[in-house]
Order: sequence, then C-alpha cells, then structure tokens
Amino acid sequence: MGEARRHHFLSQCYLKGFTSDGTKEGRLFVINMTDGSTFETKPINVAVERDFNAVEGHPAGELEGKLAKIESVLGAALDRVVEARSIENNDDWWMVLNLIALFAVRNPRMRNALGDFIADVSDKILRLTLATEERWASQVARMKAAGVYDDGRPEVPYAEMKRFHKTGEYKIKVSRGYRIALELSAVEPVLKTISNRNWLLLVSVTGGFITSDHPVCLTNRDGVPPSFQNPVGHGTKGSTLIVPVSQHLLAIGTFGGSVGMLHPTEAQVAVMNSTVASFVNRQIFAADDQFPIFLAGTALPVKGSEFAKTVARNSRAVDPSVAPEEDAP
Repeated sequence: MGEARRHHFLSQCYLKGFTSDGTKEGRLFVINMTDGSTFETKPINVAVERDFNAVEGHPAGELEGKLAKIESVLGAALDRVVEARSIENNDDWWMVLNLIALFAVRNPRMRNALGDFIADVSDKILRLTLATEERWASQVARMKAAGVYDDGRPEVPYAEMKRFHKTGEYKIKVSRGYRIALELSAVEPVLKTISNRNWLLLVSVTGGFITSDHPVCLTNRDGVPPSFQNPVGHGTKGSTLIVPVSQHLLAIGTFGGSVGMLHPTEAQVAVMNSTVASFVNRQIFAADDQFPIFLAGTALPVKGSEFAKTVARNSRAVDPSVAPEEDAP
C-alpha cells in the first residue's frame, strides 16, 4: 500500500470543532474566496496539500506520521478545552498553544513566502558574485575548498555564466525539506511569545465563530495595517493574536491586555469573524451559513449566506467566466 500523500496543514482535530456536530464526520460549510463557490464536506477533505509534509529523500509519510502522533496528544487537550469552554486548565491550554504555534508557522502562505524570499536573496547574492570575474573565481575556489564543487565537473566560463544570469531564463527553487526545517525551528520561539501573552476567551453560547485555512490572525492592536513603518510580529508588544478555537470559542492574545472570559454579543462575534475572514488564504470554514459577519460599509452584521453571495458576486464581477461550484469532494 502506497504512502499517504494528501497531507493536512490544519489538523482534523481542530477543524472538527467547526463542523455541524463537532465531530470529524460532521459537515463543514466552506466558502471558496477565490471564486465565490460554496459547498459542504468533511474535515478530511479540506486544508490539504499534496506532499505538504514530505521531505526529499525520506518516505512521503514519515514526517506526516510523526506529526499525527503529536497532534493526537494536542488534539485531546483541545477537546477538553472545547468541552469545558474554558482555558483555566493551564496544562490543556499549554497544549493548545503548541497547536497554535504549529499552525502559525506551518501553512502554505508562509511556506511560499519563505521560498520566494530565499530565492530572491539567493538571486541577489548571485548577481553580486558575478559582478566581477575576480569575485566569481574567488567564490568557485571557496566552493572547491568546502567540497561543494565537483572537481570533475567542467567549469563554466565567467562570461557564459554572466550571460546566463542576465537572460533570467532560470528559476531558483528552495527544497521543501529545507523550508520545513526552518518552519520547525521557528515553532519554539513563536510558542514562547504566544505563551507570554494575556489570553481572553470569548465564549459564544449560540456559536457562530468561523475559521479559515489561515486561522492564526496576527494584527496590530490599534487596528492600523502592518507596514514597514508599523510592522507586526509575534513578539511585537502592540500586537494582537486572534485565534478561533471552535465554533463556540475564540481566543484573543495580547501583551498586557485583558484576561479571563467574555460572552460576546452577536455584533462582537461578527467583528471577530470579519477579522478572521480578512486573513483567509483560500477557504473559510463554518458549522453552517448562519454565522454573523460584517460586509464592507454595513453598520449591521449579515448572515454567512449573504456574505457568501457577496463573495460570489464580487468574484464574477472580476471574472465573468467564474461560476459557483455545486459541490466539492
């Protein structure tokens, strides 16, 4: 039997908290933000990417299996937090914070951005290396001394290498394994900042919280969009971390802010859902289409069904050829 190659970047143990009945077999209401389509499906069918946890040179399911064992322990703690609707059990909440840290650093958006950044820096280094023939010869000599240049390989003349770089007819690819290693090395420092935050738990008796394929929402506390002059990071003192925990729970982490528990109004749930929706990569997940959310320019919240229709209309306005899907596997 072949290795499983459909890897979840969001655990089913997390997604089930947003299904119709709170189980892995329950149904998720899904909104595709890219084309406005909606459908219902089980957690096993979403937040999946082929070979997401596969490391080159290792069996495709090796890391996936190890992560599954970790997530089963963290998922049990998440179940207890969801059932108690409380984060007062420090041990359980610490486990959930570990899961949040994993989601924060291991997702397609972050991985693609990391790969693009490394490739861009590598290309700039190559341009500097090829600035002069002497510099290029020096770098080749250093590669040979380090044993990363095969002496049996014919050397590419400097002029030919310079011409090749100038054409731009190449693409620098960063291995998945290297990016995974960087992600895993980032989990501990991110977890440290997350655990140092004050956490306020919003508990909605009627439910209504949504999540997305990018559920860890890091923003500036003053609401000003991040910029070069006003950056935001996990250790930024003026930052806020918003994380949907289940359809009934949402956690807000700040440095020096409120702690404890709050029963939000429908409008407050809608505000949180609007924030979560603004961080979506491709899909929003909810228990049904009745969650409250604000549309741009509206003073009162609308239901998720109306939000989905607005997304569909906007998608077709951008691309008239786009038509909503009836269902998806």
